[in-house]
Parts: sequence; C-alpha cells; structure tokens
Amino acid sequence: MRDRAKVFAMRGAKKLLLVAMLWLRPVVRLPLGLVAYASLAVFAVTLFIPGATDLHGRVLMVTAGVGATFLMWLYDSVLSMLAEDETMLVGL
Repeated sequence: MRDRAKVFAMRGAKKLLLVAMLWLRPVVRLPLGLVAYASLAVFAVTLFIPGATDLHGRVLMVTAGVGATFLMWLYDSVLSMLAEDETMLVGL
C-alpha cells in the first residue's frame, strides 16, 4: 500500500513540476531568445565592419548566442521528458 502512495505522490510532484515549468517557459525563453538573437546579430554585423572588434569579442558573442540557444533547447527537452503525454506540447 505504501508503494502505491509513493508512486501517486511522485506522479503528482512530476505533474506539478511540469505545470510550473510550462508556466515559467515564456519568462525563461524570452531573455534567452533576446540574448541569442542580439549577440548573433551583432556578431554578423561585426564580420562586415573591418576593425569593429577583436577576435576575443567575436568569440564571446558567438559563445553567448550559442549558449543561450542551447539553454532554450535544454529547457524544452526537460519539458518533453517530464510530459508523459507529449500531445500537450505540440503548440510549443
């Protein structure tokens, strides 16, 4: 009987975490998307302007853009892992 209660509690906690993460998704993805877009756009612009920035600055811009994109992907992957029925994630 205790095993059933543990399973029920774990499923409830998992659903609660999923709902909380779905609710926070726009709050997390908006700043990450802005960082990714801005840093990669500025990197592309600096490629065409000679002497705009040194190699260190360009590497930093690419790292920030790719890192933010990776974190957005990771957040969505965790959501997919938590969702038992992935049909609810179709609109993401």
